[in-house]
Amino acid sequence: MSHPPQVVPVEMELRDQMQKIARAFPAYGYRRITAELQHRGLAVHHKGVLRRRGEAESPLGAAVYTPARLPGPYRLAT
Repeated sequence: MSHPPQVVPVEMELRDQMQKIARAFPAYGYRRITAELQHRGLAVHHKGVLRRRGEAESPLGAAVYTPARLPGPYRLAT
C-alpha cells in the first residue's frame, strides 16, 4: 500500500515564496521566478520551479502573460 507523499516545511516555504512573486509580478515566467528565489537566498533549480508551476492545484500555472497583439496583417505602404 502506498502512502501519499509528505510535504516538508521547506517545500511549503518555497511554494509560498513562488506564489508571492507570481502575484506581485504576473508577467514573470519560471526563469525570472527562479532568479528572484535565488536572489532571496533559496537554493532552487529552474526545473523545480517549472515543475511546481505546472502542477494542477498550483495557482501559478494559471498566471500566463500574453502580450497585446495588434490585429494583422499589416503591410507597409509602398
